[in-house]
Amino acid sequence: SASYGADAVGGIIHIKTKTYQGLWEEEKSEFNGNIAYGENNLTMTDAGFRMQGQKFGFSAAVKSTESSGEQYVNPSYVNAGKGDSLYTNFFSLKTYTAALTYRDHKHWKVYARGGADRRDFAAKYFYSPNPYDEATEKVNAYWTQAMLEYDNNGGQTSLNIGYRHNQDSFIFNPAFPRNSHITQRLNATLSHNTTYLKTRISFGLQTDYNVIESNDRGDHSLLNNAAFFLAHHKFNKLNVNGGLRLEYSDKIGAQLVPQVNVSLLQKNIVYRASAGRSIRQADFTEQYNFYLRENTPGNFSIGNPDLAAESAYTVDAGIDAYISQNLKVTNTLFARTSSNLIDYTLTNSTEIDNLINLLDSTDYFYAKNIKESFTFGNEFGVSYTMEMPNVTIDWLLNYTYIHTNTPDSVVSKYIANHPINNINGGATLRFKRFTWNIGGTFITRDADELPTIGGEVKNQYGILNTKLNYAAKDLGVNLFVNVRNVLDSRYQEILGAQMPGRWIMAGLSWNLTTVKLKRPMF
Repeated sequence: SASYGADAVGGIIHIKTKTYQGLWEEEKSEFNGNIAYGENNLTMTDAGFRMQGQKFGFSAAVKSTESSGEQYVNPSYVNAGKGDSLYTNFFSLKTYTAALTYRDHKHWKVYARGGADRRDFAAKYFYSPNPYDEATEKVNAYWTQAMLEYDNNGGQTSLNIGYRHNQDSFIFNPAFPRNSHITQRLNATLSHNTTYLKTRISFGLQTDYNVIESNDRGDHSLLNNAAFFLAHHKFNKLNVNGGLRLEYSDKIGAQLVPQVNVSLLQKNIVYRASAGRSIRQADFTEQYNFYLRENTPGNFSIGNPDLAAESAYTVDAGIDAYISQNLKVTNTLFARTSSNLIDYTLTNSTEIDNLINLLDSTDYFYAKNIKESFTFGNEFGVSYTMEMPNVTIDWLLNYTYIHTNTPDSVVSKYIANHPINNINGGATLRFKRFTWNIGGTFITRDADELPTIGGEVKNQYGILNTKLNYAAKDLGVNLFVNVRNVLDSRYQEILGAQMPGRWIMAGLSWNLTTVKLKRPMF
């Protein structure tokens, strides 16, 4: 939070990578990827190429995942005679990226990346538990990112600029008007890193500008500006990291975000703790969903333009115990107290005074600031490597407990909608050129159901996955068979949105050995 601030969850998301830093390590080229085919006309392709010369570097990648999806009986047709008798959860996801780098071996580094993303998928019941829901969605995006860095006497000054354009077309039901949104985000960060009195410090300025044009949510913009300071100092075996961020926007005013974390190494145990504040301001969906729609039907999620920013204070403490070379045990206790949490709560239109497009005496899921919430829990993990002649087995077991308290009178959609107990583990067996992995998850949570849409979130369910891999000799190629949800468990995490059953796929992956360039190629 100290370096990134009040990033919105939902709406427009812009992820910046630092993969460019590895492009300057050495002169080399490599080509890797995988392809797979599976049930329900599944095709998966993920391939990338990277080449680095003395001064110039280039990389490119493509990723595609498509399937006609599983077929289900349509609850809307059975219960209300609406829509087709069957539906599928199809998806088509495609991403393309390319990057260029330059270094002069003295002071300057330059990096630029561009990409495009195309998504077309079924979204039935994902956003709304409405019997009329036959939703599909298409999202087209492109983005650019550039970095200029100057390195001198152990200090680095860098300018990072990123831009993302996102076009979203959402059809709730063919009988309803299409929702069309264009969101844009421009982000710039100027920072400097240096060492002063054996303390590594980083400070800078950041600006973030977001715009939306929508036939459902209207036209809006939001500008955030921030200054941040980070520091790291090592006192013998004690590491201390601190951060402070000052953020300002018209929506949330001035907000101060402090953070600190410490770690101490004693023999084979690392003790660690952290504390800090985080903030989040409402995204355009939470503020303006159905803002322009006339006579909005009941039971839909509607926005609230007067939302305040969320604020949370978090503390955690834990240990990492390296009991032996093969055995590691970790445990972390955590707690978070939150105020003004944003969630959709069941509210009658008679209680809503800042929207005029609602039906009289009708219930909606209205975005509100929930006064307070308290979350606490524990994470435990153990990993062990068993070594035998010709065989190695890596064992892994994790357990997470989370409990959230909210006011008893609040009926919200998301705040406490999380697993209570989550146990996951697995084993990876390596024998000669074969690798076999089996792993699974068992979850308990609060049950929920809505028969009109076939919605049932069970209070407990388990999923088991397995993968068998064979490495071809001297070729850099692996063959694999992957089975997801081996036991064909039927479960939902969102009411009505059925998660995939057993899914079998097979394919090959490759990683051609990096080749040291004999001479500069540029």
